[in-house]
Amino acid sequence: MSNIAKPLPMIAPRSALNRWLFAAVAVLLAAGYFAMQHAYWAPASPMVDQNAYEMGGKQYAKSFTTGVTPANDFVYISAMYVRSPDGMYYPKYPLGLPMLYAAAHWVVQVTGINADGTECAFLVAPLSAAAATLGLYFLLSRFVSGFASILGALLLSFSPIALVLANQHWSHHPAMAVNIWGMFFLVTWWQKGGWWRGLSAGLLLGFAVLIRYTEGLLVLPLAFVVLSRFPYRSPREWSAIRRLLWPVVGWLVPVAYLVIFNKVAMGSWTGYDTTNESTGFSLAQLATNWEYVLKQLNGTATLFYLPVAALGLGIAFQKNWRLGVFLMLWLVPGVVIYGAYYWGTDSIVMPAVFYLRFFLSSLPPLACGAAILFDTLQQSIPATSDQPAAHPRSRALIGTVITMLVGAGACVLVVTTTAMRFEVGVLIGVLAALVVAMVVGRGRGVVAPVVTGGLVALSAGISLSNSIGPLERDFAINANLWNVGRTVVQRVPKADMDKSPLLFTEPMALINHLQVAGDFESYTRYAFTARMKPRQTSPRKDRDTPDPMQGARNIHTASVYQGKTEADLVKIQNDLMEKALSDGRRVYVVFSRASFKLFTDTFVTPAKFKV
Repeated sequence: MSNIAKPLPMIAPRSALNRWLFAAVAVLLAAGYFAMQHAYWAPASPMVDQNAYEMGGKQYAKSFTTGVTPANDFVYISAMYVRSPDGMYYPKYPLGLPMLYAAAHWVVQVTGINADGTECAFLVAPLSAAAATLGLYFLLSRFVSGFASILGALLLSFSPIALVLANQHWSHHPAMAVNIWGMFFLVTWWQKGGWWRGLSAGLLLGFAVLIRYTEGLLVLPLAFVVLSRFPYRSPREWSAIRRLLWPVVGWLVPVAYLVIFNKVAMGSWTGYDTTNESTGFSLAQLATNWEYVLKQLNGTATLFYLPVAALGLGIAFQKNWRLGVFLMLWLVPGVVIYGAYYWGTDSIVMPAVFYLRFFLSSLPPLACGAAILFDTLQQSIPATSDQPAAHPRSRALIGTVITMLVGAGACVLVVTTTAMRFEVGVLIGVLAALVVAMVVGRGRGVVAPVVTGGLVALSAGISLSNSIGPLERDFAINANLWNVGRTVVQRVPKADMDKSPLLFTEPMALINHLQVAGDFESYTRYAFTARMKPRQTSPRKDRDTPDPMQGARNIHTASVYQGKTEADLVKIQNDLMEKALSDGRRVYVVFSRASFKLFTDTFVTPAKFKV
C-alpha cells in the first residue's frame, strides 16, 4: 500500500470520549428522527408510483422478477408499468427498491414474526431516512469535527424535502441512504485503503443505480477517487493497481445485473427507454429551468443555507482541492441533469416537493459544504488575551451549554405562553442565545458554535413547522386508505384469498392500495365502459416525446377496445365473473354506496348473479 497515494487527510485525532460522545448523539438523532417520522407513518399509499414499486417487490419475492403476465387485457396494471414485446408487464423503474421490498417479505417469512410483509415493506423509506442521517454524520466525521458533523446531518434531515418524502414511500430516500453510506466507505477507503472498504463502496454505489438510474452519475466521484489513488510515480506496481479495482468491480456487479435484466426482460437498457423519458433532458430545458431550480433549492429545499453551503464548498477547495472536486462531482451532475429534465418547469401545477424530490440525493454534498464552513469558523477564531489559561475547553463547553439552555428556554417560553408560531419562538431563542454567547463566550470559543447552531436551528425549526401540515395530510390519507384496505382484506377468508378472487373497485387510490394489500385479480369499473377509451387509450401526437405512459402500451390498449360497444364490454365483464364463480373463486366488490348502485345496475343481472 505504500505505493498508493493517500491524498485526502483525515481529521486530527480526537479523544475516544469525544468520538463516542458524538457518535452516540448521532445515533440518538437518527433514532429520534425515525420515531418522529413513524408518528406520521401508515403502510399505504394511493399513488401509482408506489403501487409499481410495491407490486414489483411482491412479485420479486415470489419469482426473482418484477414482471407479471395479466390474466387478460382488462386486469388493472398501474400506469407506471410498461409492456414488453412478449406481453409481460414490468415496472418502468429499476429493480433496487422492489428488491428491498422483497427483502422485507423474506424477513417476515424466514423469521416467522407476526407481521405483514407488505406493511413491513413500507418501513423502507422512513428507515432509509434515519440511515441517511446517521450515514452523513459518519461521512462528515472523516473530515470535520463531531459538532459540525451533527449540524450537517441536521441540515439534511430537516430539509422540507427530506421530511415530507420520508413517508411518501418513493425511491428517493432509499437511494440517498445507499449513496451516503457508499460515499462513507469510499472516503474511508480513500483515506485508509482496505479491499473490503473499496468493495463495499462500489457495491453500495452500484446498488444505488438499481434504485434510481440517475444515481449512476456517482460513478464520477468514484472514478475520481480511484484515479487519485493511482501510483503515478510507479505505475508498474501492478499489485498496488489491482487494489484500486475493488470499488470498480463492486460498482459493476449490480449495474451489470440491472442492465442485463432490463435487456432480457424488456428488450431495452432501461424501463424509461420505452417511454422516451430517458431522452427528456436537454440544454434548452436547462436554460429554461435554471432560475426556477435555484429558487426552489434556496427557498424550499435548503432553507437559509444554500449560500452557506456554496461558501463551504469553496473552502473545501482551499483545504484540499481533491476534497473540493470530490464534493462537486457528487453535487453538480445531479443538479444539472434534473435541471435539464423535461418535467421540471414551474408551470407544473403541483407542490414543489414533487419536483424537488429529484434533488434529494444532491442535498448531502450541500450539507457537507455547510458543515465544512461551520468547522472552519470554529477552528479559525483566535484566542484573545482574556482566554482562560486553565481548562479552556471545559469552560467553553460550560459556556456553550449555558447558552443553549438559555436559547431553548426562551424558545419554549415564547411558544407555550404566547400565540406566536413555533418558528418565531425558534428565532427568539436563537437571538437570546446569541446575546448570552457574546457575554459568557467572549474568548472561549462559544460564539462560533452558537452562531452556526443557531442557523441550523432556524433552518430546521422553520422547515419542521412548515412540514407538519403536509405530514399530517399525508398521514390522514394513508391511514384512512390503510384502514379501508385492512378491513377489506380481513373480511376475505384465507381460502378465498389463496385463489386470487376477483375484485372490482374504484377510485384509483383504493385499487392501487388494495392490489398491494391483498392477492386479488383487480379490475376497475371503468375498464368495462366506454369511458375508458378517452382516459387511457388516446395516442400521443408525437410518439418520440417523453411521456410517463408507454406509447406501445397505449396502442395495445386501444387495439383491445377497438370496435367494442358498451354492451360488448358488459358481456366481457359478466363472462369474467361467471368463469371465476364456476372455478370456485369469489368475486368481491368495494365501492361507495352511490358507485355500488352504478356497478350493480350496469353489470349485475339478477338472473345470473346474487349480490
